[in-house]
Amino acid sequence: MSLMEQNEEIEWINEEQEKQKLERQRVKEEGPLSYINPDGSISSDLPVSLEICGTNCLFEAIAERISVPIALTNSNDGKIVYVNDCFRELFGFRGTEPINRNQDCFYYNLTERKTLLDTLQLEGVIKNYELVAKKADGTPLWVSVSVEALTVGREILYFKTFKDITEFKEVENILQSLDNEKAPVTGEQFFPALACYLGSLLGMRYIFIGEVVGNKASVVKVRAFWEGGEPRGSGWNEQLCELEYPIAGTPWAKVLQSGTDWIADKFKSHLSPGNPLGKLEACSYLGVRLVDMNGKPIGLICGFDDRPLIDVHRAQLVLSIFAGQAAAELDRQRTQRALQQSEGRLLAAFKAAKMGVWEWDLQSGNVTWSDEVHAILGVKKGSYNPTIGSYINTIQPEDRPLVQSTIVQAIAAKTNYESEYRIRHGQTDSIRWIVSKGEVLCDRNGQVVRLIETLTDVTEPKQTQSALIESEANLRAIFNSSAQSIVLIDRNYKIRDVNKTAQEAVKILWDKTIKPGDFAYQYVSNNGLKLFNQSFYHCLQGMPVQLQQKILGNTGTEYWFEINGQPIFDERNQIIGICLSAFNITEQKNAVEALAKSEKRFRSLVQNSSDIITILEEDGTIRYQSPSVERILGYKPQDLIGDNGLNYIHPEDKAVIYTLFTQALEQRGGIVESEFRFLHASGKWITLESVGSNLLEEPGIAGFVLNSRDVTERKEQEERLRLFERAIAASSNGVVISGCNKDNAVVYVNPSFEKITGYSYAEARGRNCRFLQGRDRHQPALQVLRNAIRTGQGCKVTLRNYRKDGTLFWNELSLSPVENERGAITHYIGVQTDISDRKRTEEELIHQAYYDPLTGLPNRAFLMERLLEASARKNLQSEQQIGVLFIDIDRFKRINDSLGHAVGDMLLIAIAFRLERCLNSQNTISRIGGDHYVILLENVQNIEQASDLSDKIHQQLKAPFTFEGHAVFITVTIGIAFSSIEHEVSADLLRNADIAMYHAKRTGKARTAIFDKAMHDRAVELLQLENDLRRELHEAESLTQTSLKLAYQPIVSLFDGKIVGFEALLRWHHPQRGFISPGEFIPLAEETGSIVPLGILVLREACRQLVEWQTRFPAIRKSGVLKMSVNLSGKQFLQPDLVEDVDRILQETGLDPAFLKLEITESVLIEDTQTASQTLWQLKERKIHLSLDDFGTGYSSLSHLAQFPIDTLKIDKSFVQRIGTEGKNLEIIQAIVTLAHGLGMDVTAEGIETSEQLAELKSLGSEDGQGYFFSKPLSAENATLLLRESI
Repeated sequence: MSLMEQNEEIEWINEEQEKQKLERQRVKEEGPLSYINPDGSISSDLPVSLEICGTNCLFEAIAERISVPIALTNSNDGKIVYVNDCFRELFGFRGTEPINRNQDCFYYNLTERKTLLDTLQLEGVIKNYELVAKKADGTPLWVSVSVEALTVGREILYFKTFKDITEFKEVENILQSLDNEKAPVTGEQFFPALACYLGSLLGMRYIFIGEVVGNKASVVKVRAFWEGGEPRGSGWNEQLCELEYPIAGTPWAKVLQSGTDWIADKFKSHLSPGNPLGKLEACSYLGVRLVDMNGKPIGLICGFDDRPLIDVHRAQLVLSIFAGQAAAELDRQRTQRALQQSEGRLLAAFKAAKMGVWEWDLQSGNVTWSDEVHAILGVKKGSYNPTIGSYINTIQPEDRPLVQSTIVQAIAAKTNYESEYRIRHGQTDSIRWIVSKGEVLCDRNGQVVRLIETLTDVTEPKQTQSALIESEANLRAIFNSSAQSIVLIDRNYKIRDVNKTAQEAVKILWDKTIKPGDFAYQYVSNNGLKLFNQSFYHCLQGMPVQLQQKILGNTGTEYWFEINGQPIFDERNQIIGICLSAFNITEQKNAVEALAKSEKRFRSLVQNSSDIITILEEDGTIRYQSPSVERILGYKPQDLIGDNGLNYIHPEDKAVIYTLFTQALEQRGGIVESEFRFLHASGKWITLESVGSNLLEEPGIAGFVLNSRDVTERKEQEERLRLFERAIAASSNGVVISGCNKDNAVVYVNPSFEKITGYSYAEARGRNCRFLQGRDRHQPALQVLRNAIRTGQGCKVTLRNYRKDGTLFWNELSLSPVENERGAITHYIGVQTDISDRKRTEEELIHQAYYDPLTGLPNRAFLMERLLEASARKNLQSEQQIGVLFIDIDRFKRINDSLGHAVGDMLLIAIAFRLERCLNSQNTISRIGGDHYVILLENVQNIEQASDLSDKIHQQLKAPFTFEGHAVFITVTIGIAFSSIEHEVSADLLRNADIAMYHAKRTGKARTAIFDKAMHDRAVELLQLENDLRRELHEAESLTQTSLKLAYQPIVSLFDGKIVGFEALLRWHHPQRGFISPGEFIPLAEETGSIVPLGILVLREACRQLVEWQTRFPAIRKSGVLKMSVNLSGKQFLQPDLVEDVDRILQETGLDPAFLKLEITESVLIEDTQTASQTLWQLKERKIHLSLDDFGTGYSSLSHLAQFPIDTLKIDKSFVQRIGTEGKNLEIIQAIVTLAHGLGMDVTAEGIETSEQLAELKSLGSEDGQGYFFSKPLSAENATLLLRESI
């Protein structure tokens, strides 16, 4: 290897590896050094060779890289042969100035060199010898020297290293020069005394000691301030010591950041305007930082002087010396304050949590109990001095040895301990369960000096745990006694649990034994595998599955099961498997829907749970949160601190908790207990049981302390226990539990058992259930029951049982054995169902489903079944025919409306009785609803046979019916239909008879019609026409194109021939059938109810058209003569919202009501006189003209006519058209005109077609007329032209 120096860097040049190996070996054996001359050349004349590794500079390269001053001196003459750069820098030399100099020139005291050599010869080595050296310029320098003699060849060299200890010596001198007066070691007076001491020592005007405070360390609090000097003298500025200063804008910021800072002069120029430090008479400043053990700034010491700062180094050194002690004391005081606050909160938490604490001093034997210990043990405070013996005496005798040995062993092992035991409460004398946790404390020598123990009353959780264990046993019993097969399967298809019913079912089906640990696939056939996987997947996705499945047994027998799959959730609401329940519905598949019940199993216990301790501000803000919150609620404490705790409470609980919190705040030391739901970090709700204490005025706490524990699981378990108890108690089935002994004595019955049997629990307890059979002991089902009990199997039987009063009831009994953990049968659970009502109900339901409740006749369902049966028989015997008579009572509604529904019902019953008298046993009569009866005839030979029956019915019903003094005469209309090749369906046969009946009604009531194909075609045609009409109405209402149009026939004054109005007439130009007469579609609209929207359509369009004419021809509106007449059908007039419809249309179109005339037929007014009068007067109040249409053609009541506000009587065209042919017509017309004028009405004649008719009517006094003589009904366009010509 070779070295060369270039650009002040050493560059290594690798040579052959073999040469390197040889050189390293030679250096190891010889180790010679080369001599460096003052001019830098190498001298080979000296006996000492510094040649190492074949180069002159290796030693130099090594020495220059060591950051310690190094020198080599000759042991003979004391001359320096080598120094490194660190040495030159320390002593103030340059280059080779120190080489060949005698080392005596470096000693202030030459005796130091002699002492150094003597020590070296005596000990062979010198370590850290302190002496005063002399630098190149002659100034003293304190150094620590280490010397070691090296033998190099035949010569001895001294290898020396140096360390500058000048600053250390200065500190030592300063400390030696300090007064004997010392600052206090600790305490509140430490900082004031230290400030006074430093001020005197440094001679500075002010000394300031401050502590960093605030959440962001942004403020300095004054801990001590010393002010000295002649102008004011020494003293304390008390006002200044109470202040806190922001760090920003002061020199302290730099001190806290860098550790130290000083301003030699003009100190105030560095302050921000308004800074309180500007009031000090200071021009210089010096400060050092105080840090804690972690290096975090916690305070500072500063000095201010009214003179420029000269010896900065010394002053800074003095402050630094005391900075460590001051920082330690400040850190100690801060820690002590935090501990005091923490201890205060802990004691308050123990108090709020009702957790007792007692302490035993083993050296003095003294025992102290907290107030909570007295409350837990039931010992009145002050009744006696507590001792360890009195504490042990409160423990139950059976538990004392365990507690004593636990304490003794813990003291011996010097370990903490925990125990659970019972005490007898001193005041209530009740047994309470206690959990204690103890801590053994030792002194510095490891000797046990104290024992501290906490007590917690856990009686309620222990009671809950016992109840849960009992509940678990009951659940297992119910699980195994269930009539359903239940299998619990985890996500991996492995069976986790299976009940007895399922085991028996699998044994019957496939002769297998199903057990936990098996895979579910073992019990799924290949054909059902796909469905099973789909259903299992759906359940794992949280979707319940319910299906009915056919299962094939080993013997080839088919079984039907109703299968339910429900997901099973754990406490985190995660699906961990499915609960599969199956119920054998083979016998009930087509009868009663089987209900399957499945339970979700949730079992989780939380152990070693610690309470959550929270401290709240008055507004609910969380100021402190114990670490246990992370384990219980999932939050880190710092996540909740600063938030309002009420924001995490369930909305339904918040109002109650806020009220309790507010009430507790009003009372100092108030304690409140509550239970509420709290939001977990995962988003779910946790139920907490809390005890809160108002300690806002307690020093060191100043908050509301809340102690909470998670009772979510306990609440759920208690609720489940209550649900199970209520489920058994509230079950409609009788539940009986008997022991597995010789007589199987009853040990429990639920209330339903008592209700079903009449025997109380006291009467049934201890007896065998055979007393329910009385003397009826030879039932076959009893032997099945005995065999099941003998073999320890479950069974299901139906028995005849007898109540306490001796009445018989049918009992469906499901018996299941209950096994203990060893598999031994301990009890039998019997579930009894009283099926007597079910059988009676089935019979009643069948009767209700097939018979009319009013008449007792078969109903439509019964009739349809008989029709199907008759049709099936007809198919076998084609020569037979089936006949159906559809009977409708004429004018039955009028009877109901006039005599009341009670009379109507009696009439229906009486008619049913008379109809039955017309039939023989082979015929079936039914009432299918309303006033419709249907008679089914079988084995009909010909049509005449059905016609004869129809005549017989008409004859039978001619005689009057008398009800409540009223003689009622009725007639019926009958439609007859016969089976044929074209109409073999029973529904078609009934429909055809219905069509024939309605055909008979249209041709006149009280008659019989026999169905033929033409009737069917006509019915289809009317149906099509009805559909087309409804479609046209829909298009008209949606403002699209419609084929429904209005025509307008002029009404002319017979005196001057002028047009005084138009009658709006509806016309239908069907797109396929062409013009359809109103006489064809208007009755159809009346029958189907479409007449009401149709009438509104006509009224709206007629009003709109008149407004258009009035706008186009202002003279018409000005004259006030031209009116628009619109016909109202009977159904439309009787609508309760007719007046509202008219008002709306008038408002929409803008027509003045005085220009509207509404025409009503007289039959409508007579049908409901009171309603008609009320409607007419409401229309009249709106100034609408009213016209009575077709007067004289129907039934007229002149007394009622005078009461109606009619304006116009219209003479029907049937009277007008017979003028000139029958003289009596003129007399009738004359009478109508005279009547109208006498009642203050005018007259309009319809149907004028000849001049002769016009002349006669004019002479008789008719004011207006209309007819083809004047004009046919016109379209809107033609009517407009006619109006233009008439103006």
